[in-house]
Amino acid sequence: MSLEKHMNKKYSFYLFVAIMASIMSFFMSLIFTFLAIGFTPNFLSIWLESFIIGCIVAFPIALFADPIARKIVKKIVK
Repeated sequence: MSLEKHMNKKYSFYLFVAIMASIMSFFMSLIFTFLAIGFTPNFLSIWLESFIIGCIVAFPIALFADPIARKIVKKIVK
């Protein structure tokens, strides 16, 4: 009996979007927080708050933008 658990494939798109949104939010919030305040003693807490907010905002935006981006790519790549 295998103990491995796998996510249902029908949720793979949402998982992909969540991972992409998290990666993008991670780096963007890190860079912009550093540019805004520099490396201060409270940098980590400020950046973490920005990262969490960024993830919350990025996920629905990525869901919305996906079909638009696919249509644009389809027209360019014909």
